[in-house]
Amino acid sequence: MGAYGSLFFYQWLYQIRSRIDKSQRHSSVLYGKRRVDEILQGHVKNCLVAFRMEPHIFELLASYLRRGNLIKDKTIKVEEKLGFFLYMLSHNASFDDLQLEYQHSGWTFHEYIKSFFDIIPILSCRFLRHQSIDEPHPKIAGDPRFFPYFENCIGAIDGTHVPMTVTPDKAAPFRNRKGTLSQNVMVACDFDLNFTFISCGWEGLATDARVLQSAMNHGFKVSEGKFYLFDGGYANTTSFLAPYRGVRYHLKEFGHGRHRPQNYKELFNLWHAVLRNHVERAIRILKKRFPILRVGTYHQIENQVKIPAATTVFRNIIRMHKGDEKWLDNQPNNIPPIEFVDLPDDDDHQHGHRAEGNYNFISFEPSQPDITQVEYDVEEEEAEEADTDELQILEEGDVVGARVGEKRVAAADPGGMDEQVGEKRVPTAGPALPWKEAKKPKKTGDAMVEVMQQYVNIKKKQAEDEVALLTKESAGSTNGQEFSISKCISLVHKMDSIACHERARAFKVFKNAKNRETFITSAAEDEESAVMWRRSEMAELPT
Repeated sequence: MGAYGSLFFYQWLYQIRSRIDKSQRHSSVLYGKRRVDEILQGHVKNCLVAFRMEPHIFELLASYLRRGNLIKDKTIKVEEKLGFFLYMLSHNASFDDLQLEYQHSGWTFHEYIKSFFDIIPILSCRFLRHQSIDEPHPKIAGDPRFFPYFENCIGAIDGTHVPMTVTPDKAAPFRNRKGTLSQNVMVACDFDLNFTFISCGWEGLATDARVLQSAMNHGFKVSEGKFYLFDGGYANTTSFLAPYRGVRYHLKEFGHGRHRPQNYKELFNLWHAVLRNHVERAIRILKKRFPILRVGTYHQIENQVKIPAATTVFRNIIRMHKGDEKWLDNQPNNIPPIEFVDLPDDDDHQHGHRAEGNYNFISFEPSQPDITQVEYDVEEEEAEEADTDELQILEEGDVVGARVGEKRVAAADPGGMDEQVGEKRVPTAGPALPWKEAKKPKKTGDAMVEVMQQYVNIKKKQAEDEVALLTKESAGSTNGQEFSISKCISLVHKMDSIACHERARAFKVFKNAKNRETFITSAAEDEESAVMWRRSEMAELPT
């Protein structure tokens, strides 16, 4: 091609390219931060729908993340990054959805969403913990249905399935009995409906018992003398109490128009189900607030398994600040129900021979690479150490409570997650809600409560009678050998005055211990008198 040809070609290429529309994609005036600010400063319902929490809780959480250097301010502020992540959880938003809503590039959302997934292990360690409480929970101590039978119960455990999106070559162990793909998630909660533990990532084929055993192998422990409640999918141990098998258990089986408990096993199962219903209720509320737990997502497997943990952490924080949950009752789902995945019921128990737990994640194990993100500047560390009476370092636990004598009061967390109570902040194991003194059991006229009390009294009386009987038998063992049946029979055979046909009937007289003693004692003094007494006793026997 000559010089003129080259010139013509480039001129033609320029004309073609100049016709291409080079309009900017992210052109909205509500760019990122302005969009988040509009939601936070607008009607509270807008924030509830977009981020599933009230504006003041959102701002406290952002401040906490900033102060702990878990998420840092750079070109984009912490509030905006938190808005990205919560919007994704609330709407199962893809990166394209986020670009449309917040007008940033896909790379921006990829980086910041990943940064939040990286700190979920740290947050779950801090906010999913059980408080160390010696006294029975007020809901148990103040209710004669449960106290003293469940006074050492500290919560309930249940398993639930959460959808997974995996490639066909990895799908087999995730395929549950409904034929869909899911992970088997185990959660524990207390009677304030706070989540205290979570194990995620086990494949959908894994049994509940296997998930629990794995959690125990990785640090999930129950204080000595305490126990959790769970359903029939688990085995009874000293730390975990299951209901009786073979009789009614679920609350719907004792519902309106149905028979009341017919025996002590059904009565125990009824009270057991009432208490264990706390964890079922907590799971229902969690999935209503974050319907992403009902659908497949767009993330890598390693991040998908952290989504249930992230939602439980945020819900605990919301409850800690008394966030509203009643609005969820009449709130339509952010995600169309038609997208919900058909999952096994929590009561479905299946075999898990192909489940390996390769992606298992529990709230007691923050991964080491994630911890590197929590780095304090030297000046910040010195400032915090100088003020330890007011603030506690994040590693000590963020949600705090103070215990004075027999009372518990709510206190502030070191990252500003709550308002301060008193002059100091004292670290504790997990989220602290106001803890009221246990009320004395109230008198009640409930017939089933009376039946339960009568049953307990009967068992106590039986135990006392058995002890008394054993004591009496032990004391009389010597006399029993002295006046035995064999000795009576031996004396009868030595008495020539007793005919053979009389001896057979005489043996019936000796079944009574007093008769044996009378016969042996009288025979030692006067054999003839003993024979006459024996014949008179034989005459009274039924023919």
